[in-house]
Amino acid sequence: MKINSQTKIISINLVKKLLKNKNIKLEGLFSLPWYLEWITRDIPKAKIFYATLDLNIILPIIFLKKNFINVAYMSSPPNLIYGNLDLNNLTFDILKEISSIINFHILIIRIHPHDNVSRVKLLSNKSYLLVEDKADLFINLKKSVADIYYNFEKRTRYTLRKALKLNDVEILKQFTNDPYLGGMIYEESNEKGLIDFSRLLKYQLAKIVLESKRKNVKEFLGLQSYYSIENLKKTFEILGREGLLRLFFARGAHQEPEAGVALFVSKDYLSSPMAYWWLGASTYSAERKALPTILQFSIINILKNEGYKRYFLGGVGKDFRKVSTGPALFKRGFSKNFKQGYLLIFFEKTFFTNLYYILSNPKLLDFAKYLISFK
Repeated sequence: MKINSQTKIISINLVKKLLKNKNIKLEGLFSLPWYLEWITRDIPKAKIFYATLDLNIILPIIFLKKNFINVAYMSSPPNLIYGNLDLNNLTFDILKEISSIINFHILIIRIHPHDNVSRVKLLSNKSYLLVEDKADLFINLKKSVADIYYNFEKRTRYTLRKALKLNDVEILKQFTNDPYLGGMIYEESNEKGLIDFSRLLKYQLAKIVLESKRKNVKEFLGLQSYYSIENLKKTFEILGREGLLRLFFARGAHQEPEAGVALFVSKDYLSSPMAYWWLGASTYSAERKALPTILQFSIINILKNEGYKRYFLGGVGKDFRKVSTGPALFKRGFSKNFKQGYLLIFFEKTFFTNLYYILSNPKLLDFAKYLISFK
């Protein structure tokens, strides 16, 4: 296949430099180079780079080799870097050209709910296997605070009124004038905040174990590793020092933090600034005082005041409207704006002859499952 001379491979460091110098902005949060480094934080052999077409479209690529199989993983779909190019008619021929450059056998493109999937005709392209992935709820921060508040479920507004002993009008006035509530809510996006958040995650893990109806030891051990201070430190080293990780807390008894939320954010590097709820944790005492609910409404106001346009609440299942307990019920109280995510899986044509080998190889199947389980 003839390679388009305008298709170029560029380094992750060059993209960082272009972003920091404000030469470009991207569209997808997980297309940013620091998030690619975070995704591969436990995969030392992964290679990260970008491909560009006409300097209008950029593709983030993570490349891995496993058992002689070359896997290319795109954590975000093609991103516009400037201009007003219409993606409705975009074909993915560029990816075939890239296959000639990087020689992948399998390409997996993750399209998060916060990616602009409406501009890409996913269903019309028969060259790809389309799989539904994680879904999400989101809040449009371009709306007024009143519009956002009155779109909360009744039980969420009632929780705020009862906890704060204020009516709806008074609550809106309070949070608009001072979303930090006189210091009850605060940000600590540093090493001290990391330690405080780690302590809260230990409470959260204990609650999950106690409340879970399914005693899945493997799942609990996975959560324990994910909630560990080691994972938090790695995340902070990669994202926190770039201002892409923010930690917010609500004070409880004795002025100690009893509820916390970790956000992935980008204001300077994206064409539409957004925040993504990564992790949340609280004590039982905080829940009785509705601190997680108060903290979330404070965060919404803070983000809106700072110019963020979108706030995604972290991920839910399709049955989020039916659940009666757990995180999905809590998140639903703030928004019913549902967006579906997808995985596009492309097999290089000559690779179909070896597909049976892949599907019958347990190690390769486990590796594929690990790859697409990135949070």
